[in-house]
Amino acid sequence: MNEKYREPIWCLKGLAIISVIYAHCPNRVSYSAVDAFLDNVRNNIGTVGVPIFLLLSGYLFHNNISARQFWRKKRKLMIQWLFWGTAVWGYEVLRKGLGYANLLKWLAGIGTYLWFMHTIVILWLIFYYARNVRIQITLFVLSLLYHIITYDFGIRTFINDIGVVNNVLCHMPFFAFGLCLQNERAYGFLERLLRKKYIWFRGGIALICIFFALLINKNKVAYGSPLFLMFIAGSGILCIEICRIIRQNERISSILCWLGKNSYIIYLTHMPIAGIVSNVCSRSRYLLYGVILYPLAAVAVSAAGVFLLDRICKKISGCFGYRHRRTDY
Repeated sequence: MNEKYREPIWCLKGLAIISVIYAHCPNRVSYSAVDAFLDNVRNNIGTVGVPIFLLLSGYLFHNNISARQFWRKKRKLMIQWLFWGTAVWGYEVLRKGLGYANLLKWLAGIGTYLWFMHTIVILWLIFYYARNVRIQITLFVLSLLYHIITYDFGIRTFINDIGVVNNVLCHMPFFAFGLCLQNERAYGFLERLLRKKYIWFRGGIALICIFFALLINKNKVAYGSPLFLMFIAGSGILCIEICRIIRQNERISSILCWLGKNSYIIYLTHMPIAGIVSNVCSRSRYLLYGVILYPLAAVAVSAAGVFLLDRICKKISGCFGYRHRRTDY
């Protein structure tokens, strides 16, 4: 895919990682109904991130390369996962003591924010070998049905108790749908649908989906809520329209593109910063009125840290004669 056509995808990924950080900056204290309402708004913004992030990851996924090339592309992320996961674990142990969490369980994402890493790696493996379009569509349909049964209707199965499997199955429809959009027919239909003349139609549909989902769920939508998929679909369309508007501002667009390209490492490193920002802001009753905005402080600090680290790595690589490369995940 030409880099010019990737830019909107990177912008959307940037919006998705911002949304994920919103999910990890909860309001620790509620003094009034207004505080609770604002925190619900923050929570709803945070709900959108992971599904859209997975859909875009599926859309950008390479499954037509050799196994050697495939693992070379993914190797850097694996190293970052182990290194930064261990670093964040060390920080948490310093705060809460050695008995806080087992390192292997922490890295595996059992009960921690790193659950996303094992989920995305398993999805990569499944869809690297499931290259046939019919198989991909079948997996999409089956996983979507499982998602609707377990989340939208709340029917528990024995798989719910197997955390890793449940995570993969419930997030597979988003990744698989993104992969299916690589198909020429689907891509052509999407291109026609996203033309400027349909902007009011798309915006109206998006707002209706979001409104009904919020109405049914009393202003708070999360995994397991009725009409969750409708809320995600509406929010996704809204994100596309926001991205379209943002791209008219070159500076903001370039920032979002950068966030999208560095989204994995921001995800791996943001949790302590999100926790600190959340704790500090929750101590003040007046700061709580900015609960919709203060996650942006966590985004800014996390991004600044990754930017400085990237600069340092480039200088060190240059000193030793190596070329510092960004891997496209």
